[in-house]
This record gives sequence, C-alpha cells and structure tokens, in this order.
Amino acid sequence: MNPWTIPNGLTSIRFAVGFWCVAVVAINYIDGSALDIRGLQWWTFWFVLFAFATDWLDGHIARTWPSQQSKLGEYIDPPADKLVVAGYMLFLMALGNADSWFEYVCFSAIALREVGMLLWRWIGGADLLPVSRWGKWKTAFQMGALVVYGLVPLFAEVARMGMVLLFTATVLTLWSLASYFLAGPRQASVS
Repeated sequence: MNPWTIPNGLTSIRFAVGFWCVAVVAINYIDGSALDIRGLQWWTFWFVLFAFATDWLDGHIARTWPSQQSKLGEYIDPPADKLVVAGYMLFLMALGNADSWFEYVCFSAIALREVGMLLWRWIGGADLLPVSRWGKWKTAFQMGALVVYGLVPLFAEVARMGMVLLFTATVLTLWSLASYFLAGPRQASVS
C-alpha cells in the first residue's frame, strides 16, 4: 500500500502540532524571555483544534476510500494522537489554565498511560492492535477536556465543565489500560 496518503498527511499535522506545543514550553522554560507563551496561547489553541479535527478526518477518509489506507497510517496514528494530547496538556499546565492538584493528577495519569502504552508497543510488548470503542471514547473525552481548558482564559465559567470532562477522560484512560491488561495483549484493543 502507498504510504503517501491524505490520512498520513493529516496525521503528520498532529505530530507537528504536538511538537509545537512541546517546543514552546521547552523554549519558555529554558529562556522565558525568548518566547511569550501567553502571546502564543490562541495560535496554539487553533493549531490544536485543527489537529483534533484531523484525527476524525483521517479516519473518515481511510474508511471511506480503501486506496487511502496504509500500514504506515495504522502505526503512526496512535502516537500522533498521544503526542498532540500530551503536548497540549503540558502547554496548558505551563500557561496556568490547569493549576489545581486534581488537574495535575489527571493530566499526569493520562500522560503516563499514553507514554507507557507507546513504549509498550514500541519495545514489542504488544502487537499492533485496532482501536477499541473504549480507546475512541477515551481520546474523544481527552480532546474535549483540552479544548474546554483552552477556552478558560476567555470563559472562566467553563473550568468546572473542563474538570468534569477531564475526570471522565481520566477514568476512561485508566479503564482502557486496565481492560487491555486484563484481556491480555493479543485479545485487547487499545488506542
């Protein structure tokens, strides 16, 4: 199959946005005067929103047009999702949009699970598995919570809704991890 597909291009956008989030935070941390993270928050928000939309769009295109499916896409889609989610979480924490112990615990649990699953897959502990229903819900709630947290500077009243979505995302994240290990690596499906 051809690796040069539209879905793979859209997935590459998620990688780029995830790296953008991490780079902005890293540069801000290393030399706070070199970069105004607050000045970049809305650019970053729109980049992330677009990246989240590409997650739905690349899957839709691949399902609709079999010629747009590729083995490479199956491998790179989950890490791209994880990078953009973890990168934006890091960005929001650096920005101060998420600053309570509850949010840090939830963000940490999600980030650790995502990084752990990537490492597990990459070191050969698990075969490439199709995305499960739990994995899709987990990702949707993670992305939804992050979009709401991105809006906190404009609408402070959405912070409570963000916490509810974040808690739900954390529960789904941990549930999908537990169901993976309970079912065994060959029978479970994770994202």
